[in-house]
Amino acid sequence: MNAYRAIFRDQLTETPKKQIEKVQTGYNSHLGWVFVCNQFHEKPKAVRTYRSLFGASETYTYYTPNTFYRNDQRHSGALRWLNAMVIDIDVKNGQNKGIILPDVMDLVTAAGLPAPSMIVSTPSGGFHVYWYFNAAKRAFPKVTEHYNRIQAAIAEAMNGDLQAVGAERWFRMPTDKNTLYQSDNRVSFDELCDWLAIYQEERLKERLEEGCFCPSPRKGGIRSTSLKD
Repeated sequence: MNAYRAIFRDQLTETPKKQIEKVQTGYNSHLGWVFVCNQFHEKPKAVRTYRSLFGASETYTYYTPNTFYRNDQRHSGALRWLNAMVIDIDVKNGQNKGIILPDVMDLVTAAGLPAPSMIVSTPSGGFHVYWYFNAAKRAFPKVTEHYNRIQAAIAEAMNGDLQAVGAERWFRMPTDKNTLYQSDNRVSFDELCDWLAIYQEERLKERLEEGCFCPSPRKGGIRSTSLKD
């Protein structure tokens, strides 16, 4: 599926490298591992070729849009590349009940965000909204931390799930059936950093106008900081 190539680009190989190729090329600091699973409590499978990923998309439910340098650990410290910003718009407990694709696009516009790259539907009636990066970001700890802050802010601005925040998190595998929207739009990480700064300023202004000088009512608030190249 084109979505996977758009997200991972040259971080996966087409097929497994032969042993002689591994000896000749040695350690590769560019390739990344993608994890897939059906249930979150199960041991995930790691893939690093498009052949394996396309096959997995037919039998697995979830995957990691950001890639890892290890094939045995799926946590933020093992991330290698940040490829896309993704948020989950959930419909749990009646939240966002009856929301449809045009509503999601309206939320994007109202939040002042760039047009998304892809929107995937979930069986519960929710959506996973993607913004592909025009260049993958190395997942250095401070970069990953700021990614998470941006993700939390976008989720807050679009009434998304604040529990589904973290660069290492699972999202539903895109398929021809559940992909509702695709475009060639891409964003830079810096562009989202700028969006976060503006969003934080607007939120602070709103609280001051309301006479509330306390942090955001969301857990821990959203830390004001900037991190660019």
